[in-house]
Amino acid sequence: MRGFWREFRFYCVLLPVALFVMHIWTTLHESDVPMLKVPEGYLRSRARNVLIPSFPQQSLVRGSQGTAVAFIQVEESGSVSWVQILDSPDDFIGGSVQKALSSWTFEPTSSRSKDNTKVPAKVLGKLTFFFKIVDGKGSVSSPALATPHGGKGS
Repeated sequence: MRGFWREFRFYCVLLPVALFVMHIWTTLHESDVPMLKVPEGYLRSRARNVLIPSFPQQSLVRGSQGTAVAFIQVEESGSVSWVQILDSPDDFIGGSVQKALSSWTFEPTSSRSKDNTKVPAKVLGKLTFFFKIVDGKGSVSSPALATPHGGKGS
């Protein structure tokens, strides 16, 4: 029975990673629109409509805190079309990050084509959020936020 659970846990990790890789592969090869992988700072600098994730009450009660990392795809229009949670202290925090990032919008990005004309481009990148509990209160911050956003969550 012990071997079963070891295999089960392995496949629970392997399956989401395989699906993530398949999504990126098909996205990069199915479209004529250029896809740019960009650093976090670039993504944050182009963000226009930003909703900071809330600190979920369930996570606060459990004492869950730590770093959440998400990988997003931004369409040519600037809307977020896809969010993958790469790491999260718990599922409630991951859900909060997913919900918040789904509502973000970005300034559209362009790329240069072979004939040196500007063409709209999709963007891929990661975003990081820090969930901390201090004196029983949850706060959320990120590398680009100067002050933490407090709250008990939704």
